[in-house]
Amino acid sequence: VKAELYIKDKVIQELIYITFFSAVLCFLVLWIFSRNIKFVVIVIGSVLISVSISFMISQVLFGGIELVMIIMPAILFIVCISDFMHLVNNAGITKKTSVDYFKYQINNIGKPVALTSITTAIGFLSFCFSNVLPITRLGFITTIGILVSLFVILVTYAICVDLKLHQIKGSEGINVSVDRLIKVLINFQHSSKSIFLILFMLFFCMFGIYKFEINNHIHDEFNKSSSLFKEMKFFDKNFGGYKQVSFNFLNDDNLEIENLIKFEKEIEKLGFTIDRSLFGSFKDLKDLGSLDKKELNIKSRMPDLGSKESLELFEKVKLISKKLNIDIQLSGNGYLFDKLSDKITLEILFGLLMAIITICLLFLILSNFNFKYLLIVLIPNTFPILVCIGLMSFTNFYFSLSNAFIFAIIFGLIVDDSIHIITSHRFHMKNGLDSKKAIDKSLKITGRAVIKTTLIIIVTLVPLLFSEFNSIGQLGMLTIISAIIAVVFDLIYLPKMIRNLVR
Repeated sequence: VKAELYIKDKVIQELIYITFFSAVLCFLVLWIFSRNIKFVVIVIGSVLISVSISFMISQVLFGGIELVMIIMPAILFIVCISDFMHLVNNAGITKKTSVDYFKYQINNIGKPVALTSITTAIGFLSFCFSNVLPITRLGFITTIGILVSLFVILVTYAICVDLKLHQIKGSEGINVSVDRLIKVLINFQHSSKSIFLILFMLFFCMFGIYKFEINNHIHDEFNKSSSLFKEMKFFDKNFGGYKQVSFNFLNDDNLEIENLIKFEKEIEKLGFTIDRSLFGSFKDLKDLGSLDKKELNIKSRMPDLGSKESLELFEKVKLISKKLNIDIQLSGNGYLFDKLSDKITLEILFGLLMAIITICLLFLILSNFNFKYLLIVLIPNTFPILVCIGLMSFTNFYFSLSNAFIFAIIFGLIVDDSIHIITSHRFHMKNGLDSKKAIDKSLKITGRAVIKTTLIIIVTLVPLLFSEFNSIGQLGMLTIISAIIAVVFDLIYLPKMIRNLVR
């Protein structure tokens, strides 16, 4: 109950904190990139409209917001502003009228923007495979929010074009620095050092697969520096734990009190703390005749060892009961948590797999079933996640209910940049360029927007690192790491893949 009250008190506080600081940081970064205060105000305003509509829908459908929904403003900030950065990335194109310019940008960049919104939405729709209602609601509301934001972005961009605010020159120094970075990455593609870098990342990728583990603790959600986490650990250490486990058995003629006494001793040896109540212990009774012919139980508590170790203990308990000829059933919130949490974690990861397969099928259809594009889409968008998992595995990282859904979010966010590069390459090839010249031109034009949107992702997610809730902090950290790996892969290895696979 205290945990529920703690979460309730912190949710609104963190929602305001994350939204405010994400907006301020986005405002500053956009101003640095554009040096146009009117443009920045319009963009931030469009994001806040999208966020407000999304929360209003949640209020109408679900009567409020869930804990995990506090990350939604940061997600919509990233999606909206990333799309804006691509739309205003015009590469010096000039048209006679605003209408002609708007049509050109929508045809050239607007379609990839819509496609990336759909792929991001698919990532969140994967949460529908979860039986955890808050996560399912997060996926549903965020999907709606992304589609709403796409409409708001296009309307707002049309307003920017009409008001002549779409020509964003920005800081010349920053643009020169970004262009130099792109040039360095392009040159690095042809360097032997790129082989060592990919081998280094492959090592982390394989290590992450090798160390793959699903485990769950009740306290996983709470930041280790929070007061509640410290209280839970104190109770765990000094009072036998807070996970409730009940051992239930039927009081019939086959039940012997000596076996129950032995059973009590055995489970205490395993680390269970028995809560004495009513008659105390079975060893205090002469026989079972004084008790009603009904189901009896031993109520106990255990430390929060993690679902992996706890389930092993439960199997040992079942073996002990079998040897003592006691037909036993386990219950209690601690037992149910351990039994169900791993199952639900797997469901969430299965949803991520379905999202990846769906996006791959979508690109197969768009490429007229050119299976070479399957590798071009699959590898750049899954490899950074696997490398990130490998890096985190050195810190005893494991998949749990509190972080499994994070990777679906990461996939939805990092897939955008590779899609923009791929679609830009296809656009230039349709305009008569060969594959090599098309990808080179795509890197010079789209590469600038890719780097800027990656910086926006990093800056926007910084406030999440200071969250009281572990899943929110992990979302920020894991997404930042994955985004950096993704941009390196997209600008170094994705072009090499396209050159070798697409002619």
